Amino acid sequence: MKSLAVSNGIICDMSGRSVFLRGVNLGGWLMLEGYILGGRNIPEHQFKKTLQARSSRISVQSFYRRFRKSFITGNDFARIKQLGLTCVRIPFHYRLIHDRTHAGIHLLDTAIAYCNRLGLYVILDMHAAPGSQNADWHSDSSGRAQFWEHAAHRQHAVRLWRFLSRRYRKTPAIAGYDLINEPVTRKTAHINRFYNDTIRMLRQDGDNRLIFLEGNRWAQDIDFIKPWSTDNIVLSIHYYLPLEYTFNLEMGSAYPGVINRQEWNKKRLIKTLAGYVTIQQRLKLPVYVGEFGINTRCYACAHELKILDDMLAVFKHYGWHWTYWTYKTIALGIFPNGILQYLKNPEWVNRQGPECGWETYSRIPQTKQKALFDGFTTRHFVKHAGVARLLRTYQ
Repeated sequence: MKSLAVSNGIICDMSGRSVFLRGVNLGGWLMLEGYILGGRNIPEHQFKKTLQARSSRISVQSFYRRFRKSFITGNDFARIKQLGLTCVRIPFHYRLIHDRTHAGIHLLDTAIAYCNRLGLYVILDMHAAPGSQNADWHSDSSGRAQFWEHAAHRQHAVRLWRFLSRRYRKTPAIAGYDLINEPVTRKTAHINRFYNDTIRMLRQDGDNRLIFLEGNRWAQDIDFIKPWSTDNIVLSIHYYLPLEYTFNLEMGSAYPGVINRQEWNKKRLIKTLAGYVTIQQRLKLPVYVGEFGINTRCYACAHELKILDDMLAVFKHYGWHWTYWTYKTIALGIFPNGILQYLKNPEWVNRQGPECGWETYSRIPQTKQKALFDGFTTRHFVKHAGVARLLRTYQ
């Protein structure tokens, strides 16, 4: 594998050959998310607290160790390669790196080693930053984005990126660094300052890997971004519009059709994305759609694939790079689900409630814990053939 760079707005390898990053997110693995595990979307720290308080059967440390070894294995990276994809985006919680035992960092080491052998590029994504970069569960927030309130949190994140850079800078599989996932703040100057502090640190430290800069408001607004240097910089957006349809929040809607009192079709997708093209051309930087996805409603459903087909067609027309959200999920009726889906309903899924998904784990007796962790392995998940086919079509 060869390191990547940006030349005249195009991502290419060191031989000058253009490279298109087409891949998938490993959501819910190194940063847990409730719906991915079939439950409520509560912050990860709340799940940990409940598990610790209610369970004498399994420790928090034991749960995380066994879960992470089951949910994603070497076989999964081979499957991703077989799907025809070229890269993986790995969302991680900053505590994975902050943990002084380094138990978490070894998981990244192993994942990156698999990708290196298979020829898959890796984008490292700080999905939960110190203090939380937005007020949502997926940044492990208690309801405030304190990352922007305290400079110490931002300085901490810069140091973590220095640590990761020095650990992996000679690893060919590393495409680059997604500095922070879905920032949300009224003070966009803070985002630029954090980006530029990190860019400056990495470049002065001799690391010239790609750096992915996400827009404000959940990676939607990029017009404010003013990088200290544009060398090897990639603009990153996330695209889930219209949320009512892609997340299946308003059930019964259809695409193309009227959704939330607006007509949605391929022309409207193009219109909502046109502003990014203008910025891309002005800055002469590539665009990477770090997240996009759909709720497929049911394993046998196919109607929802039309919007995915249109999204991918538009991305291809603009020459954009992308990683689908996400690789695998417990199948639910809302939020984007995985290429691979768990369809059964054992007691640790318990879709009927009142507790479901990850909130059931503290009540699973020791005699059934082996089945729980075995259930997380991908051999029990079913591939959505329609989604997989479309992702392969647009390679």
